[in-house]
Amino acid sequence: MKSQEVHEIYTNKIEYKKGNTLKLLVCVEGNLHDFAANGFGVEVILHNWAYMDKGKTIKPFKLLNYVLIDTDKFEAHLDVIKKSTTMDEVMLLCNDVMDILNTYDLSITKWEVHL
Repeated sequence: MKSQEVHEIYTNKIEYKKGNTLKLLVCVEGNLHDFAANGFGVEVILHNWAYMDKGKTIKPFKLLNYVLIDTDKFEAHLDVIKKSTTMDEVMLLCNDVMDILNTYDLSITKWEVHL
């Protein structure tokens, strides 16, 4: 499997602010059921995701809902609880999810974000 680049996947950037709810729709090439079977599924990633900034751990989103729609598609609703003025945190999330899935030979074919 070839390595993916976040700018090829995360193409529909949106403006959002603290208090918004983001709706993610993500499709993959591969089987998300098999990926979740190891106890480290996408829901766990989204629930625990955070990043480091200036030595501090930042957790900008709260997972409200996660639905595995099919073996290759999921939807998630994320509440924006913190919003950076200098970083695109959705892009950081996309990059981290992409890197983890790529490690398990899964590739993202669609990453959509809507309010």
